[in-house]
Amino acid sequence: MEQYKGYKFRIYPTDQQKQILAQSFGCSRKVFNLTLDQRKTKKAQNLQSLIEEYPYLKEVDITSLEYAQANLYRAIKSKNINEIKFKSKSYSKQSFRIKNRESIKLLNKYQIDISLFDKPLKAKVHINPKGLILSLTFSKKASGNYFLSLLVKENIEPMKKTNKVVGIDLGLENFAILSTGQKIGNRRFNRQMDTKINKELRKLSKRREKAIKDNKPLYQASNYQKQKRKVARLYEKSFNQRKYFLDKLSTLIIKNHDVICIEQLEIKEMISNRQLSRSIADVAWTLFVEKLNYKAKWYGRRIVYVDRWFPSSQICSSCGIRHEKMPLSIREWQCTSCHKIHDRDINASRNILFQGLKQANIKTVDRAGLAW
Repeated sequence: MEQYKGYKFRIYPTDQQKQILAQSFGCSRKVFNLTLDQRKTKKAQNLQSLIEEYPYLKEVDITSLEYAQANLYRAIKSKNINEIKFKSKSYSKQSFRIKNRESIKLLNKYQIDISLFDKPLKAKVHINPKGLILSLTFSKKASGNYFLSLLVKENIEPMKKTNKVVGIDLGLENFAILSTGQKIGNRRFNRQMDTKINKELRKLSKRREKAIKDNKPLYQASNYQKQKRKVARLYEKSFNQRKYFLDKLSTLIIKNHDVICIEQLEIKEMISNRQLSRSIADVAWTLFVEKLNYKAKWYGRRIVYVDRWFPSSQICSSCGIRHEKMPLSIREWQCTSCHKIHDRDINASRNILFQGLKQANIKTVDRAGLAW
């Protein structure tokens, strides 16, 4: 089955290549801002007229300008136009996208030949895409690092059936608890970096105060800008650690199970709780579920969502008797009917599994014949 798949590589452009990228970043940003301004003031002006008004836009790939407008139109469809902000040169991430017109060739693990540049682009090519490359997206992070993302249309074969099902209960103490009894620990990536980040943020604050005291604009204060990039690199490292962990875990679950049952959580509502908001943001449940979704689509697996109000913690997974609501402080309890002693989280994941299979009309083992 043909699917769309993304590949992201770290690139190391030369100074000349950085200038070309900076020019494309700027022109894409200019077209986005001009189009947004026209939409807000209800003026009609197409891309060609913008190019005629600003001749320097001719110096970049025209598809990058078309994509800039397309991104804006997509944003307008999903939100109020007054909520969309103009892009700034000082924004943490700069990017532009171009259509692939057979202009890219992966030479080896360290070089990519792209018609945009005179010389091959140095890169870390960890995997060779097998399919039709549709577009290329170049980006620059606040850390100063450059990346190239490829959108590829390729034929992905479904994974072999395992005849296994699993229920997943997401938590904070443990990131995920499986109906198999396995608990995946919460790595708390942000908190691991907190000491380093806070130390560097204090330095950044001092350098900002010094620049203001010297009447120097922040973009001209070299020490401030160096420190700003250092802080951004620490945040980027934390993000990459979490992304690698979630990629590895989601792939493992998809690989080993045909059906995955998971509770549907309202993250926006949960994150409004001030006591838990930081911890919830750190575990990145939304990103994990997104990864499960697209990998299930790729490899022929099935995701079943259980209603958030389903009382998974109150039902005995052995006999099915529902008990009174219990506070979060109770981590282990005994069923008054069958006298089975339950770990709260494992019991919840098993109930999520049973409910998910029931919703999906999948007949498998019953409560009395657990196949874990």
